[in-house]
Amino acid sequence: MPQRSQNNQKWKVHKFGGTSVLNAERYKNVYQILMSGKSSSKCPKAIVVSAMKGVTDDLIRCTEMAQQQNEAYKKLLTQIHDRHINEASSLLTDKNLKD
Repeated sequence: MPQRSQNNQKWKVHKFGGTSVLNAERYKNVYQILMSGKSSSKCPKAIVVSAMKGVTDDLIRCTEMAQQQNEAYKKLLTQIHDRHINEASSLLTDKNLKD
């Protein structure tokens, strides 16, 4: 059953994860989808973004390594962090993205 807002409007829900948010270029594609005419209806929107491809598996590996007291989890966690910082920085400095 479609979700409705308090004023009885239908909601449009978009969910992106994995390959669709793999890197900054893919996030730009998500942006284009959200800004396109198909998605710009006046109904309320919910945008759900899950992990970039491979991140969930890497986080699971981190917890397994930490549980085994394998200090290598710190390096993997830093790599995950750096990946997100690099992709976010790329997006934040892109002059082509407009409100």
